[in-house]
Amino acid sequence: MAITSKKLLTTLAAVAGMTLTASSVVACGFSLQKIINREKSSDELIKTFGGTITSWNTAQTYMSNDHKVLANTNASLLGVDEYGRVYGDIFESNSDTNNPSKYVGKPNKEFTEWTYKIRDNINWYKWDGSEEAKITTDDFITAVDYIMRSSTNTSQVTGFWNSFIRGAKELNLYLTKNPKKTIKEAFAAIENDWDYPGTDGKPITVQGVKDGFGMTVDKDTRTVKYSLIKSAEYFETLLCHLSYAPIHLDNGKKAKDISADISYKDVYYSGAYLPKSFDSTEIDLVKNENYWFKDMVTIKSIKYLQANGATKARELFEAGDSSGFQINSADNFGWERYIGDDVYNPTFDHLYDTPVRNSLASSFFFFNPYNGNIDPDNPMGTEKSRRSVKASKLLQNKLVKGFIATSIQRSALVKYYSEKFDGDSNVSKMLRNIYTPANFAYDENNKDYIDYIKEAFVNVNPDKKEELSKIDLSDGVDVLGNNSELFFNKTTEQIIKEITDFMLDEGIISSRDEKFEIDTIQSPSNDAALNAARNNMFERFNEIPGNPIKLGAEKVNSGTEAYAKSWKGDIDFGWTDWTPDYQDPGCYLYSLTVDGDMKTITGTSRAFDEKVNDDGTKTYSIKNAAKTKSSVSEDFADAYTTFNNEIIKADVAKLPNSQRFKEFAKQEVDYMYKNFIIFPFFIDSSPVNYSVSQEIPYTNNYAFAYGTASYKDFTKMLKNKIVSRDEANAQKQRVQDYANSLTFENNYKKDDQNDRNYILYKK
Repeated sequence: MAITSKKLLTTLAAVAGMTLTASSVVACGFSLQKIINREKSSDELIKTFGGTITSWNTAQTYMSNDHKVLANTNASLLGVDEYGRVYGDIFESNSDTNNPSKYVGKPNKEFTEWTYKIRDNINWYKWDGSEEAKITTDDFITAVDYIMRSSTNTSQVTGFWNSFIRGAKELNLYLTKNPKKTIKEAFAAIENDWDYPGTDGKPITVQGVKDGFGMTVDKDTRTVKYSLIKSAEYFETLLCHLSYAPIHLDNGKKAKDISADISYKDVYYSGAYLPKSFDSTEIDLVKNENYWFKDMVTIKSIKYLQANGATKARELFEAGDSSGFQINSADNFGWERYIGDDVYNPTFDHLYDTPVRNSLASSFFFFNPYNGNIDPDNPMGTEKSRRSVKASKLLQNKLVKGFIATSIQRSALVKYYSEKFDGDSNVSKMLRNIYTPANFAYDENNKDYIDYIKEAFVNVNPDKKEELSKIDLSDGVDVLGNNSELFFNKTTEQIIKEITDFMLDEGIISSRDEKFEIDTIQSPSNDAALNAARNNMFERFNEIPGNPIKLGAEKVNSGTEAYAKSWKGDIDFGWTDWTPDYQDPGCYLYSLTVDGDMKTITGTSRAFDEKVNDDGTKTYSIKNAAKTKSSVSEDFADAYTTFNNEIIKADVAKLPNSQRFKEFAKQEVDYMYKNFIIFPFFIDSSPVNYSVSQEIPYTNNYAFAYGTASYKDFTKMLKNKIVSRDEANAQKQRVQDYANSLTFENNYKKDDQNDRNYILYKK
């Protein structure tokens, strides 16, 4: 059924100006009025991207650059509309007016089991639009088969399953130790105790999962049931992520044979769009005319153009080559043109501020405790391996990491992003002092998780409780700078002496006058100003009197090389960010566990030998090749063991969130401010984020904690001219008013045919 001229569509059309016209060419001599008057097609969305796709396989990748495209070519199990309601995408929506529910599936009362039905009218399609086959429960098993073989195919999404699904960890381990076994054989094997040889040759017994793997399917009824290792009322926010989506194979092919870099022409698609062409500079998608929500789709094609650097996206738009752009604070010329001197009262009236996905992203500074260049069989055999051993030993030392954290001037770099928002302050408004952000998760008493963080922070140093209680952990405050005494009860001079002694004892340096350099990677996609800001931050640290450590940056030739070196562990330190995939603090914390999604970044995938204890917990120790003579390696491994085991213990104990959050907060604070395994760096989004665009805001969701849902573009609508600030504000108010009218009693208006989204809730 096509969208009819109901009340909502009329409202949207008034904003959209649905007339379709050919693109206009910008005449010589730029003027903002020409930008306002320029008409373009409202059925072609032209966007920009910074990094190329690394994989077309949803069971392989969790990279955001990939998901920005794959969310359009591949349906997820669930989605979210602009009002915050969850709907079924591959799964049927729950629109039963006799049994109102905010959930799509049917959970048990403990929220440990969730049951869903696959839609009847859904199929797989090739890139050229030809129909391949119906989506069945077999495709769900195929996805599991691939994801659980992460030891051979390096699937990046295994952690999503291991952290939630009963038996996933055991299945993943079984297929790691028995890669030739079929998935059917593996399902059966993990139901009983089984052994594998440890590093010492002695058998390690894995306890059987008597109830079996926690995803069961019924081919006849087309139902899928998930059984979890913990209570998770928020589970449906996770099912919006593509890592739970099915994948399809040709007859006779096996999941273990799928290449991570499979061509887009060899993949099967289920989403609103299909890939027409792809290269490193441009990606073209066209509407899938058979997508089950095709009547919602008004944008017929999406084009992605590569746009690295602070100015490129704006330049493409001004030339008439894209549908819009977000104003970059590092683009001084564009900033002056569209915003002017008062950031909160921009001069141009055809721009608008909307939430951005990065508003929940926390950037953190990490240290590599086990460099990927270490030769485990002969660690001192080559110069590269010897240097890597020294760097790894150095970066296991919490005093070294704490010294860097409290001595480096974070604002020197972060002001590259925030200068225009900072006024006269020397401190960047975009500094972040926590990992899990405020206003993200609340306990059963509506207490913000950040309040638990504040309570735990006071106890990070028992000798400084009073001082710590006065510290403001809000964004835009420099908690770390020149505060070594607050965390270590030692002056900078005392810390430098201890570090120098340690480096001499471990053979990292041979004299007190020597400096040892540790390096990050300088990506060629960074502009000159960003590199200058980073170098300024490094130089200020390097100039500290007596400092035996030098921070440096290794230049690489391409983004591909930078990516490869990072994943190999050929890097000493750096910074990256984490954006939540579901709405719970565990999403942030599990990313840092030994087997978490950041394991290649934090180095835990390389650093540890493990011992399985009788109670099922694990004890970790640094591998011999990078083990210190002192207790530093042991202390580091003990700190990680505690963090890892206590996070898992609190999460699976089925505690009320008030108790669970308390333990989570203690571990998060100790991880950053007691052991300095990482330290918080900056917020990934500006205080305001202005766009100039044809995109009508709030025709898509901003549910950034709901997996990859916010990357979907199929519900978006375009105006044939750029949207004014007044139009954007009116649209925002309309969506807020409608969202506020949704209640349990009216079944969240899922059957309201005056709103175009009722299509999403039909079976």
